[in-house]
Amino acid sequence: LIDGNYWYDLHPPNRWTSLGSASAEDKVTIDLGMARPIHTIRLYVLDDGKDIVPPKGYSIRYRDDDESAWKELK
Repeated sequence: LIDGNYWYDLHPPNRWTSLGSASAEDKVTIDLGMARPIHTIRLYVLDDGKDIVPPKGYSIRYRDDDESAWKELK
């Protein structure tokens, strides 16, 4: 998921999917263990044309310095 590799196979070894979820919204959380600067975020989506399709939308949020609130990256 965060190993820097991306694959264009139907069953890549490093993917996250919400396939089978009954929720209208799903999320993935990545905990880096401490505050770290991030200069690039890339999203590669998998579309098998049937069950795994790109999301209708997405947002990226980060935890504020005091860890009390999530903020949306704009």
